[in-house]
This record gives sequence, structure tokens and C-alpha cells, in this order.
Amino acid sequence: MFATIPSHRENTCCRRVCRGQLIIFETIGGVMSTYGMAAVADTATREEGDAILAVLRGSPGFVADRCVVHPPVAVGNWWRTSWCTARLIFAEVGPELFDGVRAGRVVVADDWDEFGAEWTCWQIVDGISTPVYRKHLPAPSGSQIDTKPDIAGTVAATAMARLWDCDPARAVAVESRFDEMAAGLGSIGTPFMPWFDALNLSWPGGTSAKPAGTDSQSPGSTTPTPVLSREESARIREWARQNGFQVSARGRLTDEIIEAFGKRR
Repeated sequence: MFATIPSHRENTCCRRVCRGQLIIFETIGGVMSTYGMAAVADTATREEGDAILAVLRGSPGFVADRCVVHPPVAVGNWWRTSWCTARLIFAEVGPELFDGVRAGRVVVADDWDEFGAEWTCWQIVDGISTPVYRKHLPAPSGSQIDTKPDIAGTVAATAMARLWDCDPARAVAVESRFDEMAAGLGSIGTPFMPWFDALNLSWPGGTSAKPAGTDSQSPGSTTPTPVLSREESARIREWARQNGFQVSARGRLTDEIIEAFGKRR
């Protein structure tokens, strides 16, 4: 086992459509849980992407109706595969998920609900997978879980950005936002969005045929939700309350509220 995850009983699966995306989550004893993983994998060949999906589908935790899987699609010089599942498959399988891949790059977002979350970036060279970046976001509740040591900081963030052909400054800037990101635990996908955005990747839980990470500014596409600082989020949240919007005390603000705030003048 790659990480030690407490077991739960009486798990059921529900679906929610949010902002045009299919969000999958589990309920544990009747309480909503955000347990799950999401990943984006770029491989040198389509066959290698298919190999990852074969391991994913063959893992003990894979349940077809609890996953959103995007098969390999050409993105630049890579074949991109992505998926989102309500099961903690990577915590069980680990880098064996990449067996059959000779060259590639992968990001994995593991959400352990009350035990925090972890983001990992892997580089695969000659069939050997190596973690380039790893950061565990502890839950504000203080619940603990056994994890691998962090590989974070300026050097690691720069290496991750260069692996994904992105601006290192954007990835390094995320290093100052960990408290804010941990505060988003309990809202599906929210803790990981600064990393996805820094690497120009999309949350892979959507139902659209457009794969995660393709050009979001292509014709017919919508503008992605901006990443807000803690101060900006608080200011917009307060404005929304004063203007009759239903807004939660935490979690990601809706596009409707952000757009309304932007047009307030």
C-alpha cells in the first residue's frame, strides 16, 4: 500500500452536476465525503496511455460508475489521459499504475477528506517513475495520516513547472498558498486548483469530450474561473452576502458570484 488510509464501511456513491461538470463523491454513513483521486497523464505514445487505463481499470478499487475517464488524446507531442474517481486508487496501487510507460509525466491529486490531501508530480524516463514534486496538505482538524515526505519548495516547484513546459514563477507562487488551499478541504477539487492552474491543466472530472489540459481559449470554449487570493475571496464573499447571494463560509465561489462581482459597477 502506497499510503495508509483508514477503512470505512457503508460507503455509497452519489453524483452531482456542478458548473457543467460531473462530480462524483461518496457518502460515508450518510455524511458526504470527498475521498477520491484525479490525475492527468501525458505519455509518449497512445499505447502507453491505454496501458495506464488498463492498470486503473484492473485495480481492486475501480468501479466504472464511480469514475470519469478520458482516453488518450493528442496534445502537442504527448498523448494525454485523465481521470477522476471516488476511490483512492493511487493510494492503493502507487507508481505501479505507470507500469508499461517508458516516457511520460503525471500529476496525481489524492483527496483524503478529513485526513488532508496530497499532490504529486511524477516524471517517467526509461520506464522508471520518479516523484519530482510532492506536497501533503494537512487537514485543519489535525487528523493525521502516514504519507511520504514532502518534496516541495522553490527547486521542486521549478522542476515540476519545467517538466510541464510552464512558467516556473506560477508554480513557485503556489508555495505561499498552502494554508488557503488546506482551508478548501471538504470541497471537491478546490484544494488542488492552484496546482492545476499553474500547470495549465484542467480538473478532469468533466463530462465534456474535450480532454483536461487542452487549450481553454480555443473557439467555443469558456474562460476558466480565475484563481483568487484569500483576500479577494473574502471580499467577494462579503459582497455576495450583502447583495442577497447564497454563499457558503468556505469552498470555491461560483462563477455566477464572481461574474456578478466583476459587473457590480
